[in-house]
Amino acid sequence: MTNSGLTRRLRQQSHRSGLAVGITMALAIAICVGAFTLLYVKLDPWVRDFSGSEPAPTATAAEQASNEDEEEQPTEEPTEADDEPTAVPDDSEDNPDSGNVAESDSEEDDENAFDPDYQVTALEAVNFRSGPGTSFAPVSQVEPGTPLQYEDETQPATEPENAGTNWMKFTLEDGREGWIRDVDVGQI
Repeated sequence: MTNSGLTRRLRQQSHRSGLAVGITMALAIAICVGAFTLLYVKLDPWVRDFSGSEPAPTATAAEQASNEDEEEQPTEEPTEADDEPTAVPDDSEDNPDSGNVAESDSEEDDENAFDPDYQVTALEAVNFRSGPGTSFAPVSQVEPGTPLQYEDETQPATEPENAGTNWMKFTLEDGREGWIRDVDVGQI
């Protein structure tokens, strides 16, 4: 003896329970994926030095130059002051040292000029850190092929994950100074 009404109600309850379990599992998976993505995005700049990730496609120098050319350049309207010639006093007769000032300025500029001797050889952007180690905050990220000027300072890595590597101090073309691991750079 079976009660058909009871059997039907048990099947309906079973279907509802299965649906509820399925929806709960889907929500739990979605929350886990979202949390992992958020953590990855937030931690990526800090762990990039010792974890691999796919390099982002970078524009070649020719593409960057063509993009810069396409941007609108502000046009300068000539003013009345531009039309009038300006007189430059000639103090070379009065002051014999005036010619030497320009020469000494150019010598100082030559000493402070950016002279790259290294470049980033990693396949992806690397962190340009404020100090020699992953405990120091990144100043910026440096793309592969970026020219660097070595500042003759090297420190051995103290972190276990970077054992056997050294941190080298560099200057970027814009004058910022920072540190990069020796495994991420090569001489030009």
